[in-house]
Amino acid sequence: MKKVMVLFLILLVTTVSLANLYAVTTEGRVVLLKNNGTWKYEDVQLGSKPVMEIDKPLIAGDLSITLKEIARIDKEYVVLDLLVQNNDSEPKAFVVMVLYLRDKQGYTYSGTFMFDPPAKYDRTFQGDIAPNGGIARGAVFFEIPRETEIVELSYGFMGELFADISKVAAGL
Repeated sequence: MKKVMVLFLILLVTTVSLANLYAVTTEGRVVLLKNNGTWKYEDVQLGSKPVMEIDKPLIAGDLSITLKEIARIDKEYVVLDLLVQNNDSEPKAFVVMVLYLRDKQGYTYSGTFMFDPPAKYDRTFQGDIAPNGGIARGAVFFEIPRETEIVELSYGFMGELFADISKVAAGL
């Protein structure tokens, strides 16, 4: 019983010490909410993300993901040509189902199937990637309206990678 009370006391003290909370407005500004009921804007950069560039690998857990090309196909599809390297000592799969693009309004787009893609992009990820530097390359398609401004790429079940993709996706 004493251990439970001590644990409860520690949790209570921790909660009180975290009374100043941060919130983010719809405009993206950070607000500090103080424990006395007041608030003020803070000049804080929340979780800076790596910037995705062509031919620059980014780490996602045991995988390195390199964007080789990003292009728009027709009016509805955006394609990412990716090179994935396995840096683990065990075979790993690149799971396309957990690769997402996000737009400026916060909408998320998942990979989709494209019937009859251009021959240049007619390859997909299949099976595991060999360990210790094995590579796989493939195309991932997203159905995204033309006017959409893509700003973020994310990968993984547990958010292994979040990257700013706005520079290479500009003008798509």
